[in-house]
Amino acid sequence: MESKVGIQWMRNYMLDPSHHMAHPNRYNNSITNSIVLGLIVPRIKSETLTHVIGVWDSHG
Repeated sequence: MESKVGIQWMRNYMLDPSHHMAHPNRYNNSITNSIVLGLIVPRIKSETLTHVIGVWDSHG
């Protein structure tokens, strides 16, 4: 699973380098979600990632 998420990270980075700092957040979140929930977060604009980042920002 981690390999699939890593490949997705590199693809996203190559297609959207202007958001280079958002891709590691998506990668970390996707690894955690895949282990805990069996879900993959495919894009930095995914509803799941947007929600998690909003929670982090409101508590940080």
